[in-house]
Amino acid sequence: MDIIKYRRYVVSGAKDCIIHKPYRSTFLRELVRTGQGYYLSIDKVVVGYQVTNSTVSYKVFLPIFSSRRERVLSRINDEINKFAKFYVALFRMKLYIKEVDKISLKILRYSLPAVVLKMIGLYCYDPFLF
Repeated sequence: MDIIKYRRYVVSGAKDCIIHKPYRSTFLRELVRTGQGYYLSIDKVVVGYQVTNSTVSYKVFLPIFSSRRERVLSRINDEINKFAKFYVALFRMKLYIKEVDKISLKILRYSLPAVVLKMIGLYCYDPFLF
């Protein structure tokens, strides 16, 4: 997660939830050190933000960092990547079959049988190649 983009686009666009404490407070330093907040100024630490919507009457508080949310999002991203790799591999296989067919038409002057093309394409099918 790019924290700078996160702060610029998400936190700055919402109402910040700020904790005001004296500068030497160990509580503030502990929040920043653990990643649960960041310094907005010398005596202000942002620990979350409120998201509001004009169509609903309630506000939602989201913390700056939630380990549970990050775990869930990383699992979802892994599943999306795994799912997408199979589609990419299938597309790549069909592309190779098409190119081999074009080459066979130029060199042999006839198209190879579909069974042979599919066997060549299956050698190219590897979802975990990239």
